[in-house]
Amino acid sequence: MMQEITIGRKQDNDVVLNDPLVGRCVAKVIRHDDGHYSIVDLMSTNGVYVNGKRIPEGGEVIINNYDVILIGKTSLDLEKIILMARLRGISIDDPTFPPPNNAMCYCPAPPESWWKHNWRKCLLVIIVSIIGFVIGILITRLLL
Repeated sequence: MMQEITIGRKQDNDVVLNDPLVGRCVAKVIRHDDGHYSIVDLMSTNGVYVNGKRIPEGGEVIINNYDVILIGKTSLDLEKIILMARLRGISIDDPTFPPPNNAMCYCPAPPESWWKHNWRKCLLVIIVSIIGFVIGILITRLLL
């Protein structure tokens, strides 16, 4: 039995996005009988994007845990959509995603390719943070 989560700005959606660029009902996430997920663009004006690529109007794309879904200015992933729907009392009855005992703190590691492409950004953030910390200490000492 396929299960669906609707997404949009209107309050009767399973996931409500308070974003002026989001239409009343723009997309739905479907959990198929075999356990995989897909997202369908419901003829939205501004489009639904998966990993930077627009889904054709009325089109359907298979998604997984690490796909980035952009609707309006709102960035989502599959886990966030499922959790937001659960907060509104909607369950798609998948006991393995995310684990029910620690659903709010479940955070899967990003895929290995993410680290390969983003390690420089991570290192830069760490260096800038250290420099900011050192400058803060120096300014504090000079003022005292």
